[in-house]
Amino acid sequence: MIEGLSELKTVALADKRPIVAQAMARILVDSTREWLVRCEAAYGLGQLNYESGVDLGLIAHEVGQLAVQMDEKVLEQPKDRRWRLCYVKLYGAFKPLETGGAGLLKQCQEKGSLASSRAAVNGVFEKLLPVISAVIKRPENLAGPHDALKEYLAASPPRGDRIHSSEEPLHSKPSSGAGQPAETPAAGG
Repeated sequence: MIEGLSELKTVALADKRPIVAQAMARILVDSTREWLVRCEAAYGLGQLNYESGVDLGLIAHEVGQLAVQMDEKVLEQPKDRRWRLCYVKLYGAFKPLETGGAGLLKQCQEKGSLASSRAAVNGVFEKLLPVISAVIKRPENLAGPHDALKEYLAASPPRGDRIHSSEEPLHSKPSSGAGQPAETPAAGG
């Protein structure tokens, strides 16, 4: 479902509310969902075609929070190769993975209406990149980058908890998920 929504590249439907982005962001922050589903939501959020009014800084912050949560599991199971796919998806939330792709960074740089989120998005990405690199190359070296990202997120909270003024806060209601997240990126895989 998330892959299909991100392929639409549409943030809003007829009423102009960013309901597609809101639905994907709710999945991103839902700790009861599988890691890979949450990472796919992060990637999908980076592929949407944003206009003004959407808080990309909040989205970037929540992608960073997801990485911090996953880091703790990676440190327990560093040899599981499926983590790499999860972190590549997080990279794709910020930078294009393919020709014609988007990303939060690219959109903040190219669209003047999103410039207000540029510093927040850049800040998270700068701290997230060493985490991604460690997981892909040498997971045993993750502790330092993990701590730096965690400290940055704590010191740089988002402006609010709404991706748009017309939407509900991301953390207001528990979404309907299935139990606790899997110990590995995809249950049963």
